[in-house]
Amino acid sequence: MTRMHAAGFALVSAVTISGAASAVPLDALRGPARPAGHAGSSSRGGWLIAVDAGWSFLAADGSAPALGFSARAGYAFAGGASIDVAYDDVGVPLTAGAGALQAVSAGLRYELPLDAIPFAEVRVGSAFQGANAWPAGSMGLGVALPLAHAVRVQLTARDWLVPQGAVRSVFGALLGLEVRL
Repeated sequence: MTRMHAAGFALVSAVTISGAASAVPLDALRGPARPAGHAGSSSRGGWLIAVDAGWSFLAADGSAPALGFSARAGYAFAGGASIDVAYDDVGVPLTAGAGALQAVSAGLRYELPLDAIPFAEVRVGSAFQGANAWPAGSMGLGVALPLAHAVRVQLTARDWLVPQGAVRSVFGALLGLEVRL
């Protein structure tokens, strides 16, 4: 085996079949190789900024949907995980006559390295409306579509849970733009 050939493989385990040992290439365990800079790759790490806008409504209330927005900044790791801090103006009030629900949160997202990049996220923080504040959390699912190497458009479905009296659920569908710096 040449040095060049040996450098391309990592010995994951020795497999003995009929007394012969063979090396298992590490790339075989990672799936198909993607060229560097592949548009659908989620392996691009670095700082990120994103903005989203969409419609939200208070579940089980029958209230009209309202326009909301979100802004976040964070860091994406090469393996598909990212962490961020965000501000959300959810758009809908929890109580009549009050302003829109807002939230400040920290989030964790994991995405799969496919051409259309599916992701799941969780957020935890504080929701507030006027002078009232409550602990809050959300869960979301979405998909990001690469427009360029570092720019993606994303569609997210997110459900905020806010314990205001009883646990209130605020569902939102957001369309956004994310830039990886």
